[in-house]
Amino acid sequence: WYLQVALGEKFAHQALGNIIREIPIRAPRGNIVDRKGRLLASSRPTYTLCVIPGEMTSPEETLSSLAKILKRPVEELKQIIREKRISNYDPIILQRDLDDDTYLIIVWRKLLLPGVECRQDPVRWYPNGKLASLLLGYPGEINQEELSRLKDEGYRPGDFIGKSGVEKAFESYLRGQDGAKQLEVNARGHIQQMLGERQPVPGHTVVLSIDKQLQRAAEEALGDRVGAAVALDVRTGEVLAMASRPAFDPNVFARGIKPEEWNAIINMPTHPLQNRTIHNAYPPGSTFKLITTVAALESGSRV
Repeated sequence: WYLQVALGEKFAHQALGNIIREIPIRAPRGNIVDRKGRLLASSRPTYTLCVIPGEMTSPEETLSSLAKILKRPVEELKQIIREKRISNYDPIILQRDLDDDTYLIIVWRKLLLPGVECRQDPVRWYPNGKLASLLLGYPGEINQEELSRLKDEGYRPGDFIGKSGVEKAFESYLRGQDGAKQLEVNARGHIQQMLGERQPVPGHTVVLSIDKQLQRAAEEALGDRVGAAVALDVRTGEVLAMASRPAFDPNVFARGIKPEEWNAIINMPTHPLQNRTIHNAYPPGSTFKLITTVAALESGSRV
């Protein structure tokens, strides 16, 4: 009586949790466009590899097989699981942006890899490569400090968040609302049927005052030199171009940057992550003499 009646409702909820799994459907980030609506940043679909520790009947064997498929050290995969594990049944992302061949191999061997799943997620995409990269910034996987600070806003481990530039400044506008699928699974984790689905809501579009063509012209004029150039509309104060060189390809960060790629970037003597339009101070030089001359003429001073 105690188990069936007094604790019956509690055990019923536990049993329901054992057969129903909620799979998140990631919402794409909002687009970033220039003043004329030309695309600067968007999202594209990609395959993400996840593991569910509680469903891996033989973790050593499964991770060893994945290491061979992914061509990565098995200890590296174990380290990821140790660092990101919250519970036995929360998916842990092992690799993003799988190529088609790797995805097909994993799907083909799915029955031999219990606890492994591939899902389709949106990933940030910058169609113009390095163009305006210091201005746009980049998103990255949320870290522990950010997660503890923003957990009440619905962020979860594995989410991407704006780290710099427009991506960080307008995070609340660009971030969408994730959806979810409710699936019924058996004891082996195999899907039996879909019980319900909540569609994701994409993030809002952010329109900049930047003119894409003028931005490109400014960056091409700087070329391989280290420097910055800003063009303003003197009538409104709008920023039409904000170029900083050298630049970086934000697509590297959007898909999840590798340690060796990160080390190569931060160790460059030219510091490509430094936005020289706002983070550096330069002497104005002779161009500033025009301002002092105009001030002298307007004040009636005799020079």
